[in-house]
Amino acid sequence: MTSQQPLRRVLRTGALAGALAAVAAPLVAPAVTSAATTKAKKRPSPISFTAKLGSEARRGGNGSLSLRIAINPKRLDATMTQLRVYTPSALDLALSGLGLDECSVARERFAEVMVSTPTPVTCPGNALIATGSARAELRFSTDEVITAEGSVGLYAGANQSSDPGLVTIVESRHPVATQLLYSGTLFDAPRPYGIGIQIRTPPLPAMPLDATTAITRMSLTIGSPSIVYTRRDNGYDVRYQPASIPIPRSCPKRGFRFWAELRFRDAPRRTAVAYAPCPRRSPRG
Repeated sequence: MTSQQPLRRVLRTGALAGALAAVAAPLVAPAVTSAATTKAKKRPSPISFTAKLGSEARRGGNGSLSLRIAINPKRLDATMTQLRVYTPSALDLALSGLGLDECSVARERFAEVMVSTPTPVTCPGNALIATGSARAELRFSTDEVITAEGSVGLYAGANQSSDPGLVTIVESRHPVATQLLYSGTLFDAPRPYGIGIQIRTPPLPAMPLDATTAITRMSLTIGSPSIVYTRRDNGYDVRYQPASIPIPRSCPKRGFRFWAELRFRDAPRRTAVAYAPCPRRSPRG
């Protein structure tokens, strides 16, 4: 593991963590409701957020982490422009073996969002952090909507100011083959969380017939068992599986808590909380 590993470059200063905690305190504090409010029928949230450790995860060992965000377009007709996920401090992504290399992408390529197929963006295999899938809607009108699906790759990118950068590549398979490119960062999340993941999802700059695009689902598995890196060993290229996220031996009663914030172009921001159930103990513990 080199000193250039992006996941190890997340700032850990107490001053920054304290400042972020002060700023974000209103976001994570439980809301105080009146008696009249509590009696009212609670409307279903348009946001679904789940977190789950992989079946291979063991306490005292390592494991992958799956995150899934879904937006019900019938309850929230809006375009997501930014996704933030706060991970628990007990699951330290910086201690994994992920993100050894860096995916360098020119800023103007991010401005394109939809990359032309003759010159697609490619990233080093050793920069891959997570794999997953996404679904989006192409909306021409309320009655004419086309659903698009694709695979997602989350890569360690170049630093953005003082934060480690992220590169998200969506390879669309249906209804057309194309590549979407999004930027992001890792950052120090407010206490009691650890590392935050931010992905910016701006709308496509130009769409036919004034159509709009809206992501309705995104799933990512950090440290997926399908991720394979390559290293040089005695003059040979050796393929290996990088170490995923270290899992502590102790686990909170409700599981590991995650927090998500979604921002939209034409609607108020939404937040959601998810708990990843505790995995089984490793044979040693």
